[in-house]
Amino acid sequence: FLTSPWEITLNGSRGPQSRFHSKRMSSTFDIESNPCHISFSEHFLVSAGAASRMWSVYSGATKQATHLVEEKVKDDLSKRRLSRSMAAHAARSLITTLPYAIENHSGINAMYSIYDDPTQHPLRKSSTQFFQFELFPERGTGGVRKYGQDVKHKKSLTIYIGKAEISIDDMDSEVQKPRSAHYISDYKTHVFTSVVKRGNSTVLHLSSHVEMYNSSSLPFRIAVLGDDKVHDLGI
Repeated sequence: FLTSPWEITLNGSRGPQSRFHSKRMSSTFDIESNPCHISFSEHFLVSAGAASRMWSVYSGATKQATHLVEEKVKDDLSKRRLSRSMAAHAARSLITTLPYAIENHSGINAMYSIYDDPTQHPLRKSSTQFFQFELFPERGTGGVRKYGQDVKHKKSLTIYIGKAEISIDDMDSEVQKPRSAHYISDYKTHVFTSVVKRGNSTVLHLSSHVEMYNSSSLPFRIAVLGDDKVHDLGI
């Protein structure tokens, strides 16, 4: 949590007592502390609160289940195996909240990469992937670590569908903006992207169609604006 190095000065001495007439030795310590500057983000508090609530619910249920099993199991070896099994299951069950997600409802398998990381992660159709933007390591006097800090760079990502690339410049700034259309030449279809705030997560939604009903007596043509071009969808 430190935003700058925290300096603490500790002085210790040992000698005869000065306040009382005694042959006994005394130890004196003098501690001087400079201001401590800390900072943390809203997402850190949300993740810590979610983890605490999940652990409280899970540990309560686990203790009750363990108590019921131990009443029937008298063998010490079986009890140790049970404890190890419960501990491993608890570690797998403790999942903290991830603040960003991608929902793929386009009907097409895709890939995505986060910020400038070249690694492409699979994004299968009808799936949701949760992720977070990692902090960059920093250097300072004695080393600088910033746990739970807000990411300072733009939270950008790239989606790959066939040979097409869809770039999201900044997830946070795209929230509640109008839906964008992108033409995928490999599949001869359009993919629509929109970013919404859903609970504690910011979600990028991918879809491949929009249903429109003409209840009027007039025919009309439909076109979408995307990639700085107008794409005609027909009547």
